[in-house]
Amino acid sequence: MSTELWYPIPTYHTRPRFGGLTTTVKKLCATNSIQCRFEGVSSHRTIRLVKSKKPFIECTPNQGPVCIGTRYPVTSEAAQEYALAAMAYAVFDLAARESVRGIKKFNQIRLVGRPRSGRIKSNAERQREYRERQQSR
Repeated sequence: MSTELWYPIPTYHTRPRFGGLTTTVKKLCATNSIQCRFEGVSSHRTIRLVKSKKPFIECTPNQGPVCIGTRYPVTSEAAQEYALAAMAYAVFDLAARESVRGIKKFNQIRLVGRPRSGRIKSNAERQREYRERQQSR
């Protein structure tokens, strides 16, 4: 299973909301049974999980606290997975992004397109594919 493709756009405030469950990226990694691959200020950033009807993300500048509103109960695994993925893909937190890199359940949905072969198709290959598509019609 993949994470959500769209997260709310983070809004920046000088004072974040209070209340909810207070945690850090390191604790979110531990509750999701993954290793936190980053040490430093970013891994100890304060995250507040708040239950709300509409998802939101409120940040403070300069590695300050982040408040994440989620539809799930705050203590559930789903809310903590959502918070870690939102930190990685919406807030672009380095500790969260490095920690979820390569883990299948945190991969975002891959869009259908040309396979990543590492080389450009030649004109002959493009023409061959075009003719095959025309014959199959």
